[in-house]
Amino acid sequence: MKLPKRMIILTLSIGSSLMTIPAHAQLSPDAPVEQRLQIRTASQQIARQGDAVVTDADMGVYLDRLPEEHRSAFLYSRDRLGQAIENLMLPRLLFNEARRDDFLETASLQAKLFQSAVVLIGQEYMDHYFASQELEDYSQVAREMYLTDPDRFKSPATVDFTHVLVSVDVGRGELDGMKRIFSIYESLQDGASLDELAVEYSDDPSVVDNNGRYSEVQPETLDDAVAQALSLMQSGQVSEPVRSDFGWHVLRLDAKNEARQLDWEEARDEALQAARVRHMERARERLVQRLRADQLVVDPEAVQALLDRYEVNWQIAPEVTADD
Repeated sequence: MKLPKRMIILTLSIGSSLMTIPAHAQLSPDAPVEQRLQIRTASQQIARQGDAVVTDADMGVYLDRLPEEHRSAFLYSRDRLGQAIENLMLPRLLFNEARRDDFLETASLQAKLFQSAVVLIGQEYMDHYFASQELEDYSQVAREMYLTDPDRFKSPATVDFTHVLVSVDVGRGELDGMKRIFSIYESLQDGASLDELAVEYSDDPSVVDNNGRYSEVQPETLDDAVAQALSLMQSGQVSEPVRSDFGWHVLRLDAKNEARQLDWEEARDEALQAARVRHMERARERLVQRLRADQLVVDPEAVQALLDRYEVNWQIAPEVTADD
């Protein structure tokens, strides 16, 4: 049976005794403010159960939450599509039941609905605003940033090192781990090769692929103890045993690679992204400044009424900052 097209209208309202109005107006806690939001959708019905309906628009919102590459598989599955319709139907049945019981008119629910709608609309509008401000091509701006701020486009400083790791865990206690790493260290002092010892004794799972050798690693990505030890070493130097969160290490610094200036082709993608981010940040700043241009007016009596309702006395309470 074909279901007719149906328009759904939901009106939300909330009364409030605290508001922001033009500076010349008089604020009064005795004059509640009614804020109204009307939600209108018109879409083809897909399913109906009693007086509840699921529409094409409802399914569109549901599908938008799925990764695009998964939507076709979802729509080809009758079971998944049917389950989605059932999942969408239940809250609509509850909504209609709540409306029949006049639960929608509850002041606390109206406040929550209005707050949720305002936040969602604000987020969606910000996305819309950013999309409208986006440039088709950031190449020129990116090139200017690259030329005027070259220090921004450098490869990070990295280190090359080789290590042997002796893990300390349930299978090997701290004392056994120390004995093993110092035995390896003594072998090095007697002329053994760290590369060969890493292959033979290291508990690092990557040793099967890299023989214990790491290249162009950013120090900030390493365990703090390992990074600290490497920072104090010269190329070719072997460390004494070092304890990290992973266990015991013996390290050899193979090279310190200083940061270097990237050429344009290397920096191009980063510069384009930086240009876009800066452009969008400035667009956001302009929007926020324009929206906040009017004076913010707060009614002290309404604030005091709020504090009284929650039994808060600023005169005896300690000062609380936003970070607390």
